[in-house]
Amino acid sequence: MAISLTEASKLSNDILKQGVIETIVRESPVLAAMPFVEVMGNGLTYNQEKTLPDISFYDTGDTWDESTPTFEQKTAQLKIMGGDADVDNFLKTTRSNVQDLETAIIELKAKALKDKFEEVFIYGDSALSSKQFDGLRKLINPASASAQVVAAGASGASLTLAKLDELVDAVKGGKPDMLLMSRRSRRKLNALLRAGGGMLETDRDKWGNFIQFWDGIDYYRNMFIFESLDNGQTWPAPVSIGRSNNTQINGLSLAFKPNGDMAVFYIEFNTLCYRKRINGNWQSRQIWDKSSGALSGVSAVYDGDWRLVVSGSDGTGCSKVWSVSLGDGADFGVGVWSPLYEFASAPAGGLYSYSAVSMDCPDVFRVCYLESYTGSVADKRAFLSHLVADNSFSDNIWCESVPTSMSSEFGFAMEHDGQYVYLAGVNRIYRAKIAQSSLEIGADILKLETDCGNLSGSLAVELDNSGGRYNRAGSGELDMLTPGSEIQFSPGCGTDNGDEYGPGQLYVIQSLEKRISGGKSSLLIRAEDTFCRLKRWRATNQMRWNRSSSQLSVRGILGYVLSKAGIRMEVLSASAQLDSFYPDFTIHVGDDGYELLEKLLSFVPDLVFLQGHCIYCVYPRETDSPVYSYGLNHPVFSGVYADTFSEVNRVVLEGVDSSSRIFMVQGFLWDEIYQNHDRTLRIYDRNINTLAQARERLDSYFRKAALKQQTGRIVTPVNCGQQLFDVVSISQPESGLEGLVRRINGIRVVYEPGKGIYRQELSLGKV
Repeated sequence: MAISLTEASKLSNDILKQGVIETIVRESPVLAAMPFVEVMGNGLTYNQEKTLPDISFYDTGDTWDESTPTFEQKTAQLKIMGGDADVDNFLKTTRSNVQDLETAIIELKAKALKDKFEEVFIYGDSALSSKQFDGLRKLINPASASAQVVAAGASGASLTLAKLDELVDAVKGGKPDMLLMSRRSRRKLNALLRAGGGMLETDRDKWGNFIQFWDGIDYYRNMFIFESLDNGQTWPAPVSIGRSNNTQINGLSLAFKPNGDMAVFYIEFNTLCYRKRINGNWQSRQIWDKSSGALSGVSAVYDGDWRLVVSGSDGTGCSKVWSVSLGDGADFGVGVWSPLYEFASAPAGGLYSYSAVSMDCPDVFRVCYLESYTGSVADKRAFLSHLVADNSFSDNIWCESVPTSMSSEFGFAMEHDGQYVYLAGVNRIYRAKIAQSSLEIGADILKLETDCGNLSGSLAVELDNSGGRYNRAGSGELDMLTPGSEIQFSPGCGTDNGDEYGPGQLYVIQSLEKRISGGKSSLLIRAEDTFCRLKRWRATNQMRWNRSSSQLSVRGILGYVLSKAGIRMEVLSASAQLDSFYPDFTIHVGDDGYELLEKLLSFVPDLVFLQGHCIYCVYPRETDSPVYSYGLNHPVFSGVYADTFSEVNRVVLEGVDSSSRIFMVQGFLWDEIYQNHDRTLRIYDRNINTLAQARERLDSYFRKAALKQQTGRIVTPVNCGQQLFDVVSISQPESGLEGLVRRINGIRVVYEPGKGIYRQELSLGKV
């Protein structure tokens, strides 16, 4: 008669052996439920029942028909599995607690034995290794139909509770002892039960392990890793890496280091766990140092540190998507966790939640996740986001997430090769090119004009279409020539060192106009710089900073707003207020990014200009020195120089002091008031709490008003290195002008190759 391994251990008088068996059973649910028998010889021969004898009803005097059952004889060869558990003789001699040390080593060896047995129990294949036995997959062969396989459909189908009952009923001789399944099947089973308002039965086994039951049958999850060394052409036997400590495993991801080391990250309800493989050896389970609610997904990429995105809820029930790093020596020390940075959020008690996160880094870090809405018209949709270019992962500067038409119950896995990024769902795969398509149009330019000013920039270019090149703009080889695509214009000039080009400016195409006049065909492209993306961004969630504590300065809030439009920020020079002022600032649903930018900049005297996808911040001071000279080595075709007055010569500012009392401070430009009467600006700002802050704000308003004064313009050959807000020196000796210092407030470039026109018009302002 077969007995369990636990009961067999009671028949042993060897305390050490009994302890080893107990350790194996306590750690392994498979071994705990499996019957064991003693075998004499080198194998076990048994009969497998094939058919039962027939049974019939008979009348008195009838002849009884003979009917016999049929059997198939099977033989299982005994296999030897084990390993040495050695303790160094020196330790035996010099340590008084040798028994404790020996016990620990033997217990670890027992755990390793358990892991190996569970691996071979499921995936063993004597064809691959004659020393091991065939596992369940080989014995049952689920790839082909048989009485031992309950198929959901010819090509598979969704799990149902009815099919699970059918599986249980297919086991002859009563209920099965346990159900062995993958985490995904367990999640699906839990989801089915929750959808019907039910839950699985729960209990603890004799070792105190928490287990779940279906119809009184418990099931466990062991973790195995499959690793192919030939891009998936062949798959060696899986390797067991341990067992989860919780029944609710809601996500798993692994990432590799260049040297082959890896880490597996997985979620045990509200705890992010990980195991590392270092030099081929799996390390013990570790957990993060954060507190949260239930977690729903994790994805990892190695980039000097272990970079992760995690979805779930925080301790207050708010749904979140976070980024976080586990240090490996790049930005953080080995094993050190970064703070949690959120880049998607939904309020507690609402109808939105996030799950199924996936991340990859084909060019920049990119993330896909599911947003679920459980209102009257339910929706589950994939969203995409990416890190703003040229930012580190730890900066947490993510673009606004974009909804897609893609939907998948379990989300999408993101991966890339040298050409494409792939999103793989359960029944479809999407791909997109990594490299940008480009089109050179410089040779077809009939006329081009660009304008660049404070917080604005535009481009208009007319292309020759006499040969019909642009008839099919937006399709085929010209598919990139469409509204929403970007144009890069890089002005250049000839120098003593050869042709030189500036960094260029990016513009977003707004419209394409096909023009026919006088028998000539052309294509007019109108575009705006990337400020237009900020104008079109609308806040979808309310955000508030610095209500009761200092969280983000003006610089930090600016960085957040700009990132939503895919714009990063660099500071070339900064006022003290940019980093020291922490306004109580709220972004309301529907606020657009451009208005938010203007409001934030009104708090500080700093200016910003755009170059490509980056905003540069500068702090203009009256003491700034010229960085370039016009009029001597760089000719000036024409110039207009003017004096004007400020648009503001009186500012009335009201703030709120620490006692919640309103106070008022005024600033005046008396000379201008006497000359032109007062032009008053009234401001109320509850963020102004001290007289020092009030005076700084007054100075900022007057300073910016002075910088806006237009004091003329000059027309010159193109200077491809000219930047907005540079201070320059201007000389026109023929008119008696020497060393006039002005700040550049606007840049206009005109190019008409047919007329030989290529010039630059610079708007001038006060320094």
